[in-house]
Amino acid sequence: MGRNRRTRPGPPPGAPPPAPTHHPAPARPAPKSAWRARIDEFGGPLVIGSIAAALLIVVALIVMNRPRSTANMETYVPRAHSQLAGRVSGKPDAPVKIVEYADFQCPFCHQHWRDVEPMLERDYIATGIITYEYKHLIVVSAESRDAAAASQCALDQGLFWEYHDILFLRQGDERSGVYTRANLKSYATQMASALPTRQFDQSKFDTCVDSGSKYPEVDAMTAEAGTIGTTSTPSFTIGGRLVQGALPAEQFRNLIEQARAGR
Repeated sequence: MGRNRRTRPGPPPGAPPPAPTHHPAPARPAPKSAWRARIDEFGGPLVIGSIAAALLIVVALIVMNRPRSTANMETYVPRAHSQLAGRVSGKPDAPVKIVEYADFQCPFCHQHWRDVEPMLERDYIATGIITYEYKHLIVVSAESRDAAAASQCALDQGLFWEYHDILFLRQGDERSGVYTRANLKSYATQMASALPTRQFDQSKFDTCVDSGSKYPEVDAMTAEAGTIGTTSTPSFTIGGRLVQGALPAEQFRNLIEQARAGR
């Protein structure tokens, strides 16, 4: 009669019993060395390797992002600026007026200066479509106030925009000592050496910087920014409309065209 399972067949009747089979005892593994045992305690080579890689990444990020106390010493090359009058660039009767509120230590203000201002000068200021005014809004630290006051000293000699440009060119990390009074005077010397046809009185500038006489002007502009509803940099009024933050050049262009169209 069949069964519903399958079994291993036994020896036929009368067959001698099978000879005993000797199975040697399994070999004992060799003892691990102390260092290998310690590695295994921490999860093995793969886990330790992953931890080491993560630590290397953290160290690399710290090195790359550590504060930089020295200024960017790229050679200063004067930029083109049209029809200057103090902190205003462009024709007074231009149909669109833009005011920028900025801080010389603000990295986003530097981004705007680097990426957008050249387009504005070429396509809108030089062509008489906009006037562009720069005003101070101190948001980072006392170094920002010192730099802004120094730019007002440069304004007294008709060189606000040139000094504005070298301040942004020399920008370092925030609160890194880039805008000490000694550095501010040195940047003025560098600016003047790149402008051989312009008259610049270094002694007059240095005296102005040391006097602190321009702080009230800077503070008044910072207070003005609060009255229009902004405490962040960069901020702009474009045809009277408040816009905050550094914008891509094309987005800035669109806002100018909207102001031209009265929208």
